[in-house]
Amino acid sequence: MKKLRENKNILLGTLLLALIAGIFYWAFATRPNIKPAAKVKADKTMSYDDNTIVEEKAGKKLWELKAKSIVIDPKTQMATLKDMHGKYYEIDGGVLSITAPLGIYNQKNKNIEMQGGVSITGPDGMEFKAQKVHWDSQKGLFTGDGQVQIARGDMHASAEHIESGNGFTDFKLQGNANIVKGN
Repeated sequence: MKKLRENKNILLGTLLLALIAGIFYWAFATRPNIKPAAKVKADKTMSYDDNTIVEEKAGKKLWELKAKSIVIDPKTQMATLKDMHGKYYEIDGGVLSITAPLGIYNQKNKNIEMQGGVSITGPDGMEFKAQKVHWDSQKGLFTGDGQVQIARGDMHASAEHIESGNGFTDFKLQGNANIVKGN
């Protein structure tokens, strides 16, 4: 009888071990083969609609740019402005109004590149047009390229390139430059 009891305990122990082994086999061998998701490159830009970027120095507003759409890449610190309208505040109190289909603002050096047909008007009736205009913040210099035209009163000028450090009051023309004064 004692032997039967020992055999019974051995048999139950063996069955219990076989059951545990079967559960482990089922849990690991039959699990679904899930592949890790493909790495998706996250878009690391910030987008804003109908927003404004303002540059100030010593509490005085230098310029402001409003755009229908602004996309900023924090890594490069570049902002792309679509359908841009801006104001440049001159030292003498005058304000230049600027429009361009596309603007690129470099947050590192505060330079602005405007493209796609830029139009600027001044408080004295000055009208300026160019395909591309660049504002160099360090030099305080506007440069324009491509079909440059400027008119103020009875003065009309055209060229391929223009430079001005004082809101187009004084300027330098290059490339097929033509100035007509008086009528």
